[in-house]
Amino acid sequence: MVFGFDKKREYLPNYSYCNTVYKKRKLFLHLFNFLVQEEVFSTKELCSCKEKTLYEIFMQKLAQLCSQGSRSSKLTSFDAKLHHFIAKNKIYKPSIVRAKNSNYQLALKIVSFIDNDSNSVKINSDLLFKSFVHKSITSIKSDRVVHNESDCISIYPQNHPVIKVLPFWEKRGKMNDAHIKKAIEFIKSGECNNIYLVYPREKNFTKHIEIKVPELEGCSKYVIKMIPYSLKTILRN
Repeated sequence: MVFGFDKKREYLPNYSYCNTVYKKRKLFLHLFNFLVQEEVFSTKELCSCKEKTLYEIFMQKLAQLCSQGSRSSKLTSFDAKLHHFIAKNKIYKPSIVRAKNSNYQLALKIVSFIDNDSNSVKINSDLLFKSFVHKSITSIKSDRVVHNESDCISIYPQNHPVIKVLPFWEKRGKMNDAHIKKAIEFIKSGECNNIYLVYPREKNFTKHIEIKVPELEGCSKYVIKMIPYSLKTILRN
Protein backbone atom coordinates (compact mmCIF):
# COMPACT_ATOMS: atom_id res chain seq x y z
CA MET A 1 0.00 0.00 0.00
CA VAL A 2 1.21 3.50 -0.84
CA PHE A 3 0.17 6.98 0.26
CA GLY A 4 0.68 10.11 -1.80
CA PHE A 5 -0.68 11.82 -4.88
CA ASP A 6 -0.37 12.67 -8.54
CA LYS A 7 -1.89 15.57 -10.48
CA LYS A 8 -5.34 14.01 -10.68
CA ARG A 9 -5.64 11.73 -7.66
CA GLU A 10 -4.70 11.40 -4.00
CA TYR A 11 -3.80 8.14 -2.25
CA LEU A 12 -4.77 8.96 1.31
CA PRO A 13 -4.49 6.97 4.55
CA ASN A 14 -7.59 4.97 5.37
CA TYR A 15 -7.83 5.49 9.12
CA SER A 16 -10.87 5.26 11.39
CA TYR A 17 -9.98 8.42 13.34
CA CYS A 18 -9.59 10.47 10.14
CA ASN A 19 -13.01 10.69 8.55
CA THR A 20 -12.47 13.64 6.19
CA VAL A 21 -10.17 14.34 3.25
CA TYR A 22 -8.72 17.28 5.18
CA LYS A 23 -7.72 15.10 8.15
CA LYS A 24 -6.27 12.42 5.88
CA ARG A 25 -4.17 14.97 4.01
CA LYS A 26 -2.88 16.38 7.30
CA LEU A 27 -2.00 12.89 8.49
CA PHE A 28 0.01 12.22 5.33
CA LEU A 29 1.91 15.51 5.64
CA HIS A 30 2.71 14.80 9.30
CA LEU A 31 4.02 11.33 8.39
CA PHE A 32 6.07 12.85 5.57
CA ASN A 33 7.68 15.22 8.06
CA PHE A 34 8.69 12.24 10.22
CA LEU A 35 10.10 10.40 7.19
CA VAL A 36 12.23 13.37 6.10
CA GLN A 37 13.15 14.06 9.76
CA GLU A 38 12.44 17.75 9.36
CA GLU A 39 9.46 20.04 9.69
CA VAL A 40 9.01 20.31 5.95
CA PHE A 41 5.43 21.53 6.28
CA SER A 42 4.58 24.07 8.97
CA THR A 43 1.35 24.18 10.98
CA LYS A 44 0.02 26.84 8.62
CA GLU A 45 0.79 24.69 5.59
CA LEU A 46 -0.80 21.66 7.25
CA CYS A 47 -3.99 23.66 7.75
CA SER A 48 -3.97 24.81 4.12
CA CYS A 49 -4.79 21.28 2.96
CA LYS A 50 -8.40 22.04 3.81
CA GLU A 51 -8.61 23.99 0.54
CA LYS A 52 -5.56 22.78 -1.39
CA THR A 53 -4.62 19.37 -2.75
CA LEU A 54 -1.40 17.63 -1.73
CA TYR A 55 -0.05 18.29 -5.22
CA GLU A 56 -0.68 22.01 -4.86
CA ILE A 57 0.91 22.09 -1.39
CA PHE A 58 4.07 20.31 -2.58
CA MET A 59 4.42 22.58 -5.63
CA GLN A 60 3.87 25.68 -3.49
CA LYS A 61 6.50 24.51 -0.99
CA LEU A 62 9.10 23.92 -3.68
CA ALA A 63 8.35 27.30 -5.24
CA GLN A 64 8.84 28.96 -1.87
CA LEU A 65 12.13 27.17 -1.14
CA CYS A 66 13.60 27.77 -4.59
CA SER A 67 12.69 31.44 -4.82
CA GLN A 68 13.97 32.54 -1.41
CA GLY A 69 17.20 34.52 -1.33
CA SER A 70 18.47 37.32 -3.52
CA ARG A 71 18.45 36.71 -7.28
CA SER A 72 21.82 38.35 -7.48
CA SER A 73 23.35 36.02 -4.92
CA LYS A 74 25.93 33.47 -5.94
CA LEU A 75 24.90 29.92 -6.80
CA THR A 76 25.28 27.80 -3.66
CA SER A 77 24.74 24.36 -5.19
CA PHE A 78 23.14 22.62 -8.16
CA ASP A 79 21.21 19.39 -8.67
CA ALA A 80 20.15 18.18 -12.12
CA LYS A 81 16.94 16.47 -10.98
CA LEU A 82 15.74 19.50 -9.01
CA HIS A 83 16.72 21.88 -11.83
CA HIS A 84 14.84 19.74 -14.38
CA PHE A 85 11.78 19.56 -12.11
CA ILE A 86 11.74 23.34 -11.60
CA ALA A 87 12.06 24.02 -15.33
CA LYS A 88 9.41 21.44 -16.28
CA ASN A 89 6.87 22.80 -13.80
CA LYS A 90 7.80 26.49 -14.32
CA ILE A 91 8.24 26.93 -10.60
CA TYR A 92 11.02 29.48 -10.91
CA LYS A 93 11.80 31.53 -14.04
CA PRO A 94 15.60 31.95 -13.89
CA SER A 95 17.50 29.10 -15.56
CA ILE A 96 19.71 28.61 -12.51
CA VAL A 97 18.37 28.16 -9.00
CA ARG A 98 19.74 30.67 -6.50
CA ALA A 99 18.67 29.92 -2.96
CA LYS A 100 19.90 29.82 0.58
CA ASN A 101 21.70 26.54 1.15
CA SER A 102 19.33 25.27 3.86
CA ASN A 103 16.31 25.91 1.64
CA TYR A 104 18.02 24.28 -1.32
CA GLN A 105 18.86 21.15 0.70
CA LEU A 106 15.27 20.84 1.87
CA ALA A 107 14.03 21.22 -1.71
CA LEU A 108 16.40 18.40 -2.69
CA LYS A 109 14.89 16.17 -0.02
CA ILE A 110 11.35 16.85 -1.21
CA VAL A 111 12.05 16.39 -4.91
CA SER A 112 13.83 13.07 -4.23
CA PHE A 113 10.38 11.60 -3.49
CA ILE A 114 8.80 12.95 -6.68
CA ASP A 115 8.67 10.85 -9.84
CA ASN A 116 9.91 13.03 -12.71
CA ASP A 117 7.69 11.48 -15.38
CA SER A 118 4.35 11.64 -13.56
CA ASN A 119 4.99 14.37 -10.95
CA SER A 120 3.66 11.91 -8.39
CA VAL A 121 4.64 11.06 -4.83
CA LYS A 122 3.89 7.50 -3.75
CA ILE A 123 5.46 6.30 -0.50
CA ASN A 124 5.14 2.90 1.15
CA SER A 125 2.65 3.18 4.02
CA ASP A 126 4.69 0.90 6.32
CA LEU A 127 7.78 3.09 5.81
CA LEU A 128 5.84 6.24 6.73
CA PHE A 129 4.37 4.63 9.84
CA LYS A 130 7.75 3.18 10.84
CA SER A 131 9.28 6.67 10.73
CA PHE A 132 6.62 7.92 13.15
CA VAL A 133 7.01 4.95 15.51
CA HIS A 134 10.80 5.32 15.54
CA LYS A 135 10.58 9.02 16.36
CA SER A 136 8.07 8.33 19.14
CA ILE A 137 10.25 5.62 20.68
CA THR A 138 13.45 7.68 20.58
CA SER A 139 11.73 10.73 22.06
CA ILE A 140 11.13 8.83 25.31
CA LYS A 141 14.01 9.41 27.71
CA SER A 142 15.18 6.08 29.09
CA ASP A 143 18.25 3.91 29.56
CA ARG A 144 17.98 2.05 26.28
CA VAL A 145 19.51 2.11 22.81
CA VAL A 146 17.29 2.23 19.72
CA HIS A 147 18.39 1.24 16.21
CA ASN A 148 16.26 1.97 13.15
CA GLU A 149 17.01 -1.00 10.90
CA SER A 150 15.79 -1.76 7.39
CA ASP A 151 13.07 -4.22 8.43
CA CYS A 152 12.42 -3.34 12.07
CA ILE A 153 13.22 -1.11 15.04
CA SER A 154 15.50 -2.76 17.59
CA ILE A 155 15.30 -1.69 21.22
CA TYR A 156 18.14 -2.63 23.58
CA PRO A 157 16.98 -1.96 27.16
CA GLN A 158 19.61 -1.96 29.88
CA ASN A 159 19.73 -5.39 31.61
CA HIS A 160 16.80 -6.71 29.56
CA PRO A 161 16.49 -8.79 26.35
CA VAL A 162 16.32 -7.01 23.00
CA ILE A 163 12.90 -6.14 21.58
CA LYS A 164 12.15 -6.10 17.86
CA VAL A 165 9.39 -3.71 16.81
CA LEU A 166 7.83 -4.39 13.41
CA PRO A 167 5.54 -1.49 12.39
CA PHE A 168 2.84 -2.11 9.78
CA TRP A 169 0.15 0.28 8.64
CA GLU A 170 -2.45 -2.33 7.73
CA LYS A 171 -3.48 -5.19 10.00
CA ARG A 172 -5.97 -6.81 7.60
CA GLY A 173 -8.47 -8.57 9.82
CA LYS A 174 -7.74 -10.05 13.22
CA MET A 175 -4.24 -11.24 12.30
CA ASN A 176 -1.88 -11.02 9.36
CA ASP A 177 -0.19 -14.35 8.58
CA ALA A 178 2.69 -12.70 6.70
CA HIS A 179 3.50 -10.48 9.69
CA ILE A 180 3.36 -13.39 12.14
CA LYS A 181 5.61 -15.40 9.82
CA LYS A 182 8.18 -12.62 9.95
CA ALA A 183 8.05 -12.65 13.76
CA ILE A 184 8.56 -16.43 13.76
CA GLU A 185 11.63 -16.06 11.52
CA PHE A 186 13.21 -13.63 14.00
CA ILE A 187 12.61 -16.02 16.90
CA LYS A 188 13.84 -19.09 15.03
CA SER A 189 17.02 -17.26 14.05
CA GLY A 190 17.83 -16.85 17.75
CA GLU A 191 18.24 -13.11 17.23
CA CYS A 192 15.35 -12.10 19.46
CA ASN A 193 12.50 -13.66 21.46
CA ASN A 194 10.42 -10.50 21.99
CA ILE A 195 8.56 -9.34 18.91
CA TYR A 196 6.03 -6.52 18.83
CA LEU A 197 3.86 -6.21 15.73
CA VAL A 198 2.80 -2.57 15.87
CA TYR A 199 -0.22 -1.14 14.04
CA PRO A 200 -2.11 2.16 14.21
CA ARG A 201 -4.61 2.14 17.04
CA GLU A 202 -8.13 1.81 15.64
CA LYS A 203 -11.58 2.07 17.15
CA ASN A 204 -11.84 -1.73 17.06
CA PHE A 205 -8.21 -2.35 18.05
CA THR A 206 -7.32 -0.80 21.41
CA LYS A 207 -5.66 -3.58 23.43
CA HIS A 208 -2.50 -5.66 23.24
CA ILE A 209 -3.01 -9.14 21.80
CA GLU A 210 -0.53 -11.89 22.64
CA ILE A 211 -0.09 -14.55 19.97
CA LYS A 212 0.84 -18.18 20.58
CA VAL A 213 2.17 -20.16 17.64
CA PRO A 214 2.15 -24.01 17.64
CA GLU A 215 5.23 -23.93 15.42
CA LEU A 216 7.23 -22.42 18.31
CA GLU A 217 6.18 -24.87 21.03
CA GLY A 218 9.66 -26.36 21.26
CA CYS A 219 11.39 -22.99 21.41
CA SER A 220 12.47 -21.19 24.55
CA LYS A 221 10.14 -18.62 26.07
CA TYR A 222 9.02 -16.08 23.51
CA VAL A 223 6.62 -13.16 23.19
CA ILE A 224 4.75 -12.09 20.06
CA LYS A 225 2.33 -9.25 20.64
CA MET A 226 0.12 -7.13 18.43
CA ILE A 227 0.33 -3.57 19.74
CA PRO A 228 -2.09 -0.72 18.96
CA TYR A 229 -0.02 2.47 18.56
CA SER A 230 -1.72 5.78 19.11
CA LEU A 231 -1.45 8.56 16.52
CA LYS A 232 -3.00 11.15 18.84
CA THR A 233 0.18 13.26 18.92
CA ILE A 234 -0.36 13.81 15.18
CA LEU A 235 -4.13 14.04 15.12
CA ARG A 236 -4.41 16.74 17.79
CA ASN A 237 -2.08 19.11 15.89
